[in-house]
Amino acid sequence: MHESQSAPLDPAKIPNQDIEVSEDFLGQNGVFLAFVAVALLDAVEPIPDATDWDVRAALEALIQTLKTLQGGIYYEVTPDGPHAAAIAAHIRGRIEEIRKRETEATCGTTLHDRNVLGVLVFLQRLEYSRNNGRSRCRAFLDFLRGFYSPGSLKSENSLEPDAPRIIL
Repeated sequence: MHESQSAPLDPAKIPNQDIEVSEDFLGQNGVFLAFVAVALLDAVEPIPDATDWDVRAALEALIQTLKTLQGGIYYEVTPDGPHAAAIAAHIRGRIEEIRKRETEATCGTTLHDRNVLGVLVFLQRLEYSRNNGRSRCRAFLDFLRGFYSPGSLKSENSLEPDAPRIIL
């Protein structure tokens, strides 16, 4: 069990308030949200000492990259710290992978940058609400793990086909 924050979260300190993330948006992008959350958990799995702060930095870098892209400039923001950089690179790679698969399957993509941005901002806000302010905080990561069974954290590429279910 994790202690809550020592002081209530000041909504004015949460970044990217200019980006609206409505319940309708979350309903329409729920599958993609789950995909990104699992990709985030996949990214931290091999980094046992990764904290919520690393996730916060990774999400901020991804968000800033997408915001500059919307402004017509491609500038990839890399977070400080090796853990945050590894998390951001993993999430970025998984998003590009799903875009590629969708393009191959449908000759186009419906995964627009604004949807990716909205999902990342939602996860960022969730991290801010769960982070208790301690340097080794993992409350957000534990919160995300609560939604997924350990077997669901395997990447799609590593899934093995189910064994035959015929019992003789």
